[in-house]
Amino acid sequence: MTIENAKIESTHLGFEGHGILTLGITVLRGCIVQSIGGYNYDGQGRANLAQHVREILTVLGVEKWGDVRGYCRVESQNGRLVALGHIVEDRWWRPGGAK
Repeated sequence: MTIENAKIESTHLGFEGHGILTLGITVLRGCIVQSIGGYNYDGQGRANLAQHVREILTVLGVEKWGDVRGYCRVESQNGRLVALGHIVEDRWWRPGGAK
């Protein structure tokens, strides 16, 4: 497990190329650009989408999706992002259930 500071480069909340409802956050950590999210929220997953958006906003300390920017912390395992955290406070979003 590695925890690093990162800069939020972009966010996505909408339909991806095949019309699947997704959200994702792309971060720059060092010279590596990676994304976290990308889950299929169509059908039953839409309840999880609302939960994930609420958790992300709470973790990052913002009130609107458009304010999801700036700096954060990320946790990676084997090079894969597994959590997104507040830059200063110990608050984390772990979409895959990683501990």
